[in-house]
Amino acid sequence: MTENKSHIFSSKILLFGEYVIICGGKALSIPYDEYFGYFTFDKPKGDVSPELVRNFIAYLKSNENLKDLDIEKFEKELEDGLTFESNIPVGYGLGSSGSLSAAIYYRYSANKIPRSTNDKKEISFLRSLFAEIESFFHGKSSGLDPLISYLSEPVLVESKDVMKKVKLPFNEKDNSAVFLIDSGISGDTGPLVNNFIENCKIPGFKKIIEQKIIPANNKCIDSFLSGDLDKTIDNVKILSAYTFEHFDEMIPRTVKKEWKKGLETGDYYLKLCGSGGGGMVLGFTLDFSKTKAMLKNFNPKRIL
Repeated sequence: MTENKSHIFSSKILLFGEYVIICGGKALSIPYDEYFGYFTFDKPKGDVSPELVRNFIAYLKSNENLKDLDIEKFEKELEDGLTFESNIPVGYGLGSSGSLSAAIYYRYSANKIPRSTNDKKEISFLRSLFAEIESFFHGKSSGLDPLISYLSEPVLVESKDVMKKVKLPFNEKDNSAVFLIDSGISGDTGPLVNNFIENCKIPGFKKIIEQKIIPANNKCIDSFLSGDLDKTIDNVKILSAYTFEHFDEMIPRTVKKEWKKGLETGDYYLKLCGSGGGGMVLGFTLDFSKTKAMLKNFNPKRIL
């Protein structure tokens, strides 16, 4: 039995909005087709723990908000050899669980919303439903990762309940770039997010988020979507510096030296790609040729 591989769900890259989206800040996320996942009957079963699968099925069955999903069919197909084939690295901030969550909704929802929808209310509903599915993996999910994987278009989150598809501006400066580098280690989203939520209960930390991090993040998004790359770089510099100062534990240890070097030289600026701790790290530069040479050990990969 061959599965239709046109039903593919890509990874994602959170350009801006990591953590502050939890506190009401804006977020901008895009699909990244380099990595993807899909359901198939054509592959041998992987090494996923049977206990984990059982717990996931039980979680889906017990969630009142997911009654529209045909979990019995999902369970039966798993027994018949259904697997989720994915090349998205786990713990890399690229949305591996988001891709799976989107695929589950697409395959098993009785009244699924089309992937082509532009309706803001439908997009908001999808995000809330995806948050329910993905929370099994992370403890608390914004739902944004599976939303991007499902819609396969860039999405701007303006507030908790207001989001829309957007078009990215064309980059007219050939040697400027948004790029990825691989920290070489994986991160663990759950503990980092939980730690952030606990820290937000501390008045001093919450004040930093509200008065420094969120404004810097929102300015990055506004300037980026307006197509002003020079201003975006200036804003990313501020955000990168704040992250280095206040989110030290979230910066992968393998890139801290390069993160600081970027801030000191001004040749490039690094920022978190998702929850941090490991995985991919995002970079912004006006001179990608020079940046590639400076970060040659990390083999920077241009994405925009």
